[in-house]
Amino acid sequence: MSKVREIKSKEDLRLAFHCMDFTNITILKGEGKYIKQSGCPAHFARISIQIEKAKQSETLISWEVNQEQIPKEFYQTVATAIQEITPQHSGLNFRVLDGMFHEMDSRPLSYILATYFALIQCLNQ
Repeated sequence: MSKVREIKSKEDLRLAFHCMDFTNITILKGEGKYIKQSGCPAHFARISIQIEKAKQSETLISWEVNQEQIPKEFYQTVATAIQEITPQHSGLNFRVLDGMFHEMDSRPLSYILATYFALIQCLNQ
């Protein structure tokens, strides 16, 4: 898999996923971090995602982290971020394997951006 062109926006990321040939992938791994401690509000999110070919054509999302790593309240945020980027019938399995949160500084926007950064890292392998 060759590196994709520079991704500067959500639309660039979505286009990269729609144009990518995933037929020969085995496993792609990426970690995304979004940490902004200056200013108010502060942001903190870290997420590790693994992409692998699914056995069916549906896009699957597996939440494999516990409540201490990333609270379940952020599942829908991460799932929506993935679904907005990937084709509906991509035949890919997105496994959320690891992550961190901060009780005061983690918020949905932090996880949206961290998810995008993890997906970019997956594509650039």
